[in-house]
Amino acid sequence: MKYVFINLKNFAVKNVLIFILFIVCAVTDVLIILFSHGAFQNFKASKDFEKQKKYVFNYTFSFGDIIDTQEDSDGRILSYFGTDSITPVQLREVLDKLDDNSKASMPGMYFCLMFDQDELKIDECFNDGQPYLMSAVRIQYDEELNDYSLYESYVDNMSIRKGRYFTKEEYASDENLVVLPSGAKDDMIGKNVELLGKSYKVIGIFGNTVQEEFQVPFKTLGDNCTISSISFLDNNALDTESFFKLKKAFSEVLSCNVNFPPIDTVDMSEIKFYNSVIFMSVAVAIASAINLAMLFRYIIRSRAKQTAIFMLCGCTSNKIRRMYIAEIGMISVTIYVIFALVFNFALLPKLTLFFEYIKVAYNFRVYMTIFGIYIISIYLFLNIVILFTNKRSPVEMMKERGK
Repeated sequence: MKYVFINLKNFAVKNVLIFILFIVCAVTDVLIILFSHGAFQNFKASKDFEKQKKYVFNYTFSFGDIIDTQEDSDGRILSYFGTDSITPVQLREVLDKLDDNSKASMPGMYFCLMFDQDELKIDECFNDGQPYLMSAVRIQYDEELNDYSLYESYVDNMSIRKGRYFTKEEYASDENLVVLPSGAKDDMIGKNVELLGKSYKVIGIFGNTVQEEFQVPFKTLGDNCTISSISFLDNNALDTESFFKLKKAFSEVLSCNVNFPPIDTVDMSEIKFYNSVIFMSVAVAIASAINLAMLFRYIIRSRAKQTAIFMLCGCTSNKIRRMYIAEIGMISVTIYVIFALVFNFALLPKLTLFFEYIKVAYNFRVYMTIFGIYIISIYLFLNIVILFTNKRSPVEMMKERGK
């Protein structure tokens, strides 16, 4: 190992331009391999996800014993309706059990709240008497806030007659704010009203299309209202791993049955997915390994005199080969680890702006698989280059170096 570090030092000091070129090539190769895999998987996933989104929309699961179902025109079960219900507090406990990746990859949720109308005595808010009030919640995970917040598609198509709607930050908080139905008095803006046992500040009034619904932030809802069923929204597809974690979280929190209709989830960990990982990574890794090996061939030939002296002093060709392999192996492993981390934490979030599904293509197993393929490819092609470059005798190497 002593001569490995000496060679690395001499390589960096005496062949500065070649050393920099080698590092740049190695970094570029690692990033290209990682990106190529993600771009390919993004193309495949986009087709699967868009197809699956059609079935996710209006997919509804419920609680307790099943009393009714809803099917589409093809006979596919879209919804189960049950005998039981849960509270918003229990739902938040379920969602808190999910990891951030599962939250981000799952579609948003929609559900109506059931409550006692006697707890909503706010006649003073309306000119023509209080209507039958209802409230619906539409949430999706916001990665910037690291919390559940507004369903953006709903916000884009919703109208406010007076005041304003919630900001993302407000809706993700436990601040007692409310947007009232369209029939509310204009002068209610800024005043407090009693809803569900709490005092809420009125910040807005819906347009004429929303005559009975009021809305409050999800985190302000307590045990005095219930949820009988939950539907998925169409902002995302449903992958197998996240769906499994969601069902597991429900089973850990609730004692009643949770009725999920059959659904074909997108399995991002199935065999064909990893086969494509191997196919793409091998193809790009071979090209990268050939590139690095040919560059290192120049370095080996520049060390002909040193190699000849090693051999004359009794060092075998096999030991010299292992020394060179260790040298390049140390550089390659270090570069892969560093720039895989850079890719995952710095570049990947930016790439999702252009490749919607690229993030689901990566996990620890994928990074390790690509790492193995990359290192094995370099090892094989370096052995070939070293074998053919060092097959000359020490005398021939000394003569060549002297030219």
